[in-house]
Amino acid sequence: MKKIENDIELIDFLGSWLHGKKPLHCGTLSERQLKRYLKHLYKIGKVPQDSCIESIEACFFNSGKVAISQTDRDLQYWHNSLHIDLRYKPEQECKCKPEDCLRNIEAGKCTDPFMIKHICKKFFAEKYKDKQK
Repeated sequence: MKKIENDIELIDFLGSWLHGKKPLHCGTLSERQLKRYLKHLYKIGKVPQDSCIESIEACFFNSGKVAISQTDRDLQYWHNSLHIDLRYKPEQECKCKPEDCLRNIEAGKCTDPFMIKHICKKFFAEKYKDKQK
């Protein structure tokens, strides 16, 4: 059996739809960790009013492909993924431009305390180790 992949991607849904913007790959976690993180997001309750993010939508996907013939059976792949879709407030309410958001998160330049605590430190911990919650 092939190894199960467990990917996390941050997505700017509107940017990918309008401008072909690619998701930001945030590494991998075990299936248990993916589900635990999804529960963590659920427990947050609300995005603070002072956050650059209006909302976050997270979807856990679990898919696989099995090939069966008259002589053989083969698991082609099994893939778990967590897609985290960020919805931005209007540009004038943010400290950076929405089109720069994912790049800033990855580079350790995000300044939104909510995002740092729940997204940045989780997936880019090394770049945010000196930042406050």
